[in-house]
Amino acid sequence: PSRPSSLMSSPPSPAPAPLLSFRAGRMALSGSTVTADPRRGVVEIRADGDGLTHFVWAPRGGEAEEDLIVFPEEAEWRRV
Repeated sequence: PSRPSSLMSSPPSPAPAPLLSFRAGRMALSGSTVTADPRRGVVEIRADGDGLTHFVWAPRGGEAEEDLIVFPEEAEWRRV
């Protein structure tokens, strides 16, 4: 039996506006060596509809490559 389209999955909702956004590069750690990614990027901190906080990195003008869920007390900002 066919189902009405309203019962099917809805299209994905647009990403919420970021709480914080800033330009940032990206580094990779291999053993004790840190190497810079040559691409320019942007970091965004977002809160989703479920109350989860996301740390998102994307190349400028591109799709997100990292989307990490951050829980309270499990992450901290540190100067490196």
